Amino acid sequence: MTTMTTTTTMITESQQAQQQLGYQLQQYRYYPNKLPEIGDYVLFTPQEYLSSDISGHLPEYNNLECFLSHSQITNQNVQSYSKFIKPDRPEICVVLGVDPKDNHVALSRKQANDPLQRKYFKGFVKKSKLVDLIMKQLSHATGVTLKKLYKQIVFPLYSDYHHPLDGLKAFLYDHSVFDKYNFSSLYEDLDRSIRVKIHVKNLQLQADIQITCYSYEGIGAIQKSLIAAEKVGTKQFPIIATLVASPIYRITTTCSNRSEGIKLLNLACKKVKSVIESKDGSFQIVQAPRVVRKARN
Repeated sequence: MTTMTTTTTMITESQQAQQQLGYQLQQYRYYPNKLPEIGDYVLFTPQEYLSSDISGHLPEYNNLECFLSHSQITNQNVQSYSKFIKPDRPEICVVLGVDPKDNHVALSRKQANDPLQRKYFKGFVKKSKLVDLIMKQLSHATGVTLKKLYKQIVFPLYSDYHHPLDGLKAFLYDHSVFDKYNFSSLYEDLDRSIRVKIHVKNLQLQADIQITCYSYEGIGAIQKSLIAAEKVGTKQFPIIATLVASPIYRITTTCSNRSEGIKLLNLACKKVKSVIESKDGSFQIVQAPRVVRKARN
């Protein structure tokens, strides 16, 4: 019986590992355009030396086939190009020509010599690779294909953000920024997938309130109302109530999600109002819940 249980467990773990590997091996283009345009900088992965050129693929465009002519490798007069081009070593190139019919792309390495363009392109590709890892993580978590996730999430972000990664970071702090894209069912898994790949800084949020109580309980009622506010907090996002200058008090919390943090502080304010008014005291919001700065993690 024990042997059968162990075997079943091993098979299950093996299947899970194969399934995870399958999601990691999924490929899809990084950008909305199926083909690059002439003059675009691309990342070329060489594969095979041919008589007059080198064949390879573009990982950014779903491993699109492309060619680099020997004459476009370098301006130097050399007998062997092997010291410039190594198999599977990515090279930054510029697009010279595109054949939409055959999906072939002609490249030039020697013309990709603008230092500012190269620096900008490296940063852009680095961001795109990170977005790709996030989407693969999300695909593994949800079972949705990588192609569908790119079309549903990544490509629409290009119209509103300089890069989709900027949009994904904004989403972490406020989920409502993605409401117009109509994939709210993926919010929870998307949030987790992003956090696996990106270190997120917490936000510090606070609300300033005015509390007074001239009844018999007086300061005791104020203390009870502030304790009730702190109990609204969680272990992950604790709430702290402090005195600013009587009768002004401040309620603070740290949270990586702006909308959730504000919701938490609003709930804490309602608790204070409920408790203090039950003791014949008064409550007033001086400054509504808001983000004050990024907190130190």
